[in-house]
Amino acid sequence: RWAAAYYLHPLGEVIKAALPAGINVQSRRGSSADAGDAMAGGKAVRTETVYRVSTDPPVVEVPRGKSSLILSHLNNAGEATAAELRGIFADCAPQLRRLRELGFVESEAREVYRDPFREEVVTPDAPLVLNAGQAAARDRIVAAVDTGRFVPFLLHGVTGSGKTEVYLQTIAHLLEAGRTALVLVPEIALTPQLVNRFRRRFRCGIAVLHSGLSDGERYDEWRRIRRGEAPIVIGARSAIFAPLERIGMIVVDEEHESSYKQSEGFRYNARDLALVRGKMEKACVVLGTATPQVTTWHAATTGKLELLSLPERVNGLPMPRAEVIDARGRKGDAILPPLAEAIAANLANGGQTLVFLNRRGFA
Repeated sequence: RWAAAYYLHPLGEVIKAALPAGINVQSRRGSSADAGDAMAGGKAVRTETVYRVSTDPPVVEVPRGKSSLILSHLNNAGEATAAELRGIFADCAPQLRRLRELGFVESEAREVYRDPFREEVVTPDAPLVLNAGQAAARDRIVAAVDTGRFVPFLLHGVTGSGKTEVYLQTIAHLLEAGRTALVLVPEIALTPQLVNRFRRRFRCGIAVLHSGLSDGERYDEWRRIRRGEAPIVIGARSAIFAPLERIGMIVVDEEHESSYKQSEGFRYNARDLALVRGKMEKACVVLGTATPQVTTWHAATTGKLELLSLPERVNGLPMPRAEVIDARGRKGDAILPPLAEAIAANLANGGQTLVFLNRRGFA
């Protein structure tokens, strides 16, 4: 309601933007239904059939052949899905149907989540040793989280200063206290590497929300969040609407990125909504960046945001040297002589060179 009023947008369209793709929200006169519950029996939910031995089997002779083997397997395994049984006994649908009709086995349809990372294997890692700046930032955010009040921070750290490790160790404290965390990233391309790092660190449920997932995957992730099965949510701007409860911290990584602004349909700024939701949830909000927006920097220097600084890179690594080449008065040169000489020298030394252009196509 706040977003609809602030951005002067119809409430129904705001609600639609907050729900995962695939849910067709409709109204019925004289009744109301929760969106998740309403879809539980629809096509959006994937189920599998699970078989187990009946708790009250009939006092008759067990069918012989494959039926007997299936029953023996279920007795030993406790239960098995239809797919697992097909993998062992090939075409066994007639036998399963006969065993169920006779009362030897019972079955149920069980919901199955579509996991976008089901095929990835991760190796657990341990928390890193923080430098003085990282430790001070973590301790201050942890102290603010423990107050149970809304406290907004600007975590201003140079590139490679270890902001992500500060997030990870703060979230570890949140989880121990029974709170949850929402982490926003500006681009879908950044999500897999961040999710991989979180999955290596935490053994709890981690949900991912962004438009790169299929409709079914997004719906399942949304259901996991709503059911409280994923205390950590990572996603692009639309994840700000995730049905996460007991939020202790909201992180807006690279807060300066313009991709946090939705420019079509319901137009909003996820960075601003993160601050509003943090205030509503009495949670800490951490805006992390090496190059803060002018408005963010002004808010930090005037006391509206608490400034936390990470001026050094981790492990004492030096900052890369940057040099500006004066191109005034030079026309027609795609690559200026000083740059061409530097590239040639780098190649001669066996190095590699990346050349970034400010345009794509033929514009």
